[in-house]
Amino acid sequence: MKRTYILHPFLFTIYAILAPLAANIDVVGLLAIKTMVISIFWVLALSILFRLVLKKQEKAGLLLSGLIVLFFSYGHVDSLIDKYTSWSSLSLVLFGVYVLIFTLWAYWVLVKATSLGTVTNFLNVVGLILIAFPLVNIMTYSRHVTRFEPLSTEFQRQVWQQSGVTELQASKPADTKSQPDIYYIILDSYTRADVLEELFDYDNSDFIHALEARGFHVARESRSNYTDTVISISSSLNMSHVNTLPDYLRSSMEVNDIKMIQDILSFLVKQNRVRAFLAEQGYSFVNFDSSYDRINIKSADYFEKSPVIGVFNPQAAFDLIVLNSTLGKVYFKFRGEDNGPLQSIYDEHRERILFTLEHLDKYADQEGPFFIYAHIISPHSPYVFGPNGEERSGADPFTLLDDINRDEWSPDLYRDQVIFINKKILATIDQILAKSDTPPIIILQADHGNRAYDIVNPSTDMTMKLMFPILNAYYLPGYEKNNPLYPSITPVNSFRLIFNTYFGTHLSLLDDTSYVLENTQGGLDFIDACAAYQACLP
Repeated sequence: MKRTYILHPFLFTIYAILAPLAANIDVVGLLAIKTMVISIFWVLALSILFRLVLKKQEKAGLLLSGLIVLFFSYGHVDSLIDKYTSWSSLSLVLFGVYVLIFTLWAYWVLVKATSLGTVTNFLNVVGLILIAFPLVNIMTYSRHVTRFEPLSTEFQRQVWQQSGVTELQASKPADTKSQPDIYYIILDSYTRADVLEELFDYDNSDFIHALEARGFHVARESRSNYTDTVISISSSLNMSHVNTLPDYLRSSMEVNDIKMIQDILSFLVKQNRVRAFLAEQGYSFVNFDSSYDRINIKSADYFEKSPVIGVFNPQAAFDLIVLNSTLGKVYFKFRGEDNGPLQSIYDEHRERILFTLEHLDKYADQEGPFFIYAHIISPHSPYVFGPNGEERSGADPFTLLDDINRDEWSPDLYRDQVIFINKKILATIDQILAKSDTPPIIILQADHGNRAYDIVNPSTDMTMKLMFPILNAYYLPGYEKNNPLYPSITPVNSFRLIFNTYFGTHLSLLDDTSYVLENTQGGLDFIDACAAYQACLP
């Protein structure tokens, strides 16, 4: 008699762990092994229990696989429902539907099913096919990551050479004691005033006028060059366009996977040209922790982090993501958002933002000069502040993935966070200016627009308004009005203008082009959104 192997319960469990691991392999890595081992242990224990009770291994395996599929799929289905409706009672309905489905499955397995060996072999094959997909992604990433540093270094060399920033000479050397501190403050996803008014029904003119009253030049027609944080910041900190990276990867390794693109551009952030040039001028580098490791620069001379926040634990974060995708989501929903598994992450996110805003002035009265880089993930979701700083948690999903869903399009929540950030950033700027003996240079800039919308497939015109228009303001002491600061300047030219003005470099300004990363027939490519989608029109 041919023996039947009951593999499918284990294969489905392995897939449930490998799928989110493949999406987060660059963050989690081998730490997911612990989650995998624990999950397989419980499946093994249940498998033994079901066999003891049912006496037939095929029926035990099929019943257990049904339970596993329902358990690990519940959170995904619930999130899909949340994406398109705000009717919370549907969670109860969905739970009832899942109980009914399992009941029917158990009835079929225990009473009606025949040819159990054939069904078992079929499910074994399905399980093997399923785990093949994330395994291929994980193995591909792992194989290419060994070539990461030489590829990144060579691409950086090419970008600097093409952009004319390889050799920078300062023709205005000065005593470091008289040089201004430079603040690069990035407010993530802070959209432009006209878009705030049009799409969010919010008049931001009071904030803009407050900046101008303090001496800021506000570029009222500014756009981001890219629509993703790491891409945008790698470009601005290297004063270069990085749109040639997909072609470079294709020619170097015949792949241009999104994770490799982000990894290489993260390398450019951490080894950026702006920091290197300012170090040559005697500047110390300060980085405030944002929790986003792709753009954190922990090699800074001073890495500022709130003492009440522990070290980021990717293992715990991954466990929470897996757990939140399972039937366990029902338990967390009914306990309430304040007791949810991600509550501490919301609290830490809030603390990280407040710490940065309240300590940016720390170096203003210290002997410098300092180049201070702070990426603040706000007013970008998650929404953790009310208009007066009230604590919020659970108003939208908190995940390692950069998904866009219905919950992100929350005009009231986004508006409230803008209002609060406006108050805090003005207070921070006032403290910096009051404590600085030498007036500082301040760039207050978003990395990209607010991309979420309540229409699944918005028009191209609407998409361009969501992705590119940004807040972009400059405090430039002694700046001459006839210098080329213009309303549509983009981040790629920010430090070019500043270095020309204050250090006597002779950098040409680049085209203020905006690019969007899209899938094409040749794979991922940066498309000129100005030419293809009229994204650069006022």
